[in-house]
Amino acid sequence: MARPKTDISAEKHRILQAAEAVMSKRGANCVTMSAVARQAGMSQSNIYRFFDDRDHLLLCAANRWFNGILALTEMQDAMPISAAEKLKESLLGGMRIYRQRFEEDRGLFDGYMSLASHFPDVIIAQVSALRNRFGLWVQDCLQENGVDIALTEDATNLFLDMTILFRNPHLLRDYRKFMTEKRATSVANVFLDMLTSEYRLRAALGLEQAQPAPSHLPLAQYALFHDQ
Repeated sequence: MARPKTDISAEKHRILQAAEAVMSKRGANCVTMSAVARQAGMSQSNIYRFFDDRDHLLLCAANRWFNGILALTEMQDAMPISAAEKLKESLLGGMRIYRQRFEEDRGLFDGYMSLASHFPDVIIAQVSALRNRFGLWVQDCLQENGVDIALTEDATNLFLDMTILFRNPHLLRDYRKFMTEKRATSVANVFLDMLTSEYRLRAALGLEQAQPAPSHLPLAQYALFHDQ
């Protein structure tokens, strides 16, 4: 009788779970092929059938963990809501994901934070993909409000700058008592309000314009550090 074929995807998933169990208990530096093999109940040589080496194993684990935020934005993009709501809900949803992961397993969370410095390409790729998605939503907002879409790139950079405190898992971990959804919502609302007026957006970006000055400009700093 022929031996049943190995479900490669299932085996990789099981090995990655074993790696996370080791990371949770002992830290990322202790995730070795031998330790993962013991945790998974398999021979060390068998693990090499699925992962080339320790770096390959950890890279796959990091990709899977950090790409959870990308999956959220893809889900938001498919929802029948406005671009403004997609921006806001993706920001809040990302905070919730990181907060839940921290509360469920602080050791694992800290392990992945240390992995981020070892695999910067993973973070760079994630940030780039998120920026592209946010940029499309920002452009949609500008079009809906009749604002020049040539401002999309600058406006997207402004959104990323204004919301970095609520998107960076290191900061969300270290300052979680202060990084509340209420403050994130306030900052998002200030940004979205800028997108409703080309004058306000150009003023925030420091760009020249010929339109008359408004009575006031929204202050992102106030919205961030002062609860209403």
